[in-house]
Amino acid sequence: MKILMPSLITLLLVGCGTITEQSIYEGIRYQQKAKDVGVEAKSQPLPSYDQYK
Repeated sequence: MKILMPSLITLLLVGCGTITEQSIYEGIRYQQKAKDVGVEAKSQPLPSYDQYK
């Protein structure tokens, strides 16, 4: 149990490092594209993260 808790905490902290502004933006962009499938485009799609930046 002594080794398990520090290992889990380390894994959680490493996982948090993979969440970036770009991954959040791209996730929102992907959700918008998925919602708009088969529907007449009412709004302009979001630009890529590089164009947004």
